[in-house]
Amino acid sequence: AIKEWKLAIQQDPSLLPAQFNLGTAFMMQSKLDNAEKYFLKCLELNGRFKPALFNLAILKQKQFKWKESIKRFDNYIEVAGPNPSVLNQLAFSYLNLNDWSNANVFLIKSLNLAPANINTLVLLGDVYSAQGMPKKAEENYQIALNLNKGSKWEKLLKNKISEVKKFSK
Repeated sequence: AIKEWKLAIQQDPSLLPAQFNLGTAFMMQSKLDNAEKYFLKCLELNGRFKPALFNLAILKQKQFKWKESIKRFDNYIEVAGPNPSVLNQLAFSYLNLNDWSNANVFLIKSLNLAPANINTLVLLGDVYSAQGMPKKAEENYQIALNLNKGSKWEKLLKNKISEVKKFSK
């Protein structure tokens, strides 16, 4: 497929889907510099192209360029608005900068949009746990457990609750 997309781009460099698909293929192969080149080309063609904005932010995370990923997610939100997945990704980038405050802000915003989002509840619990707030961590894990009894998450959540209970006494 890469060969075909390159050929299509040679024939018509303004083919946004081909540029995006090529960037995505390179990102999946961990050829991040090549992927970035094609995502940036997409944004030259259409600066509001949401899939390229999102993938570029994820690419920056894969490169461990947390501040750049934050900037790219902010760009995405300006165009597409917030959604729980993007807010969680933003929080993840802030966590990697040890910026607990901003991580909390974005996780809480995410929960406001999707109160039953298991990923957000667990990540927020992990943030509270890392900050030495075991009771708040336990609350989030317990909410997640109550919403996911009998699921693949149950064992993990019970273990997390058990761990934080050791520190809340």
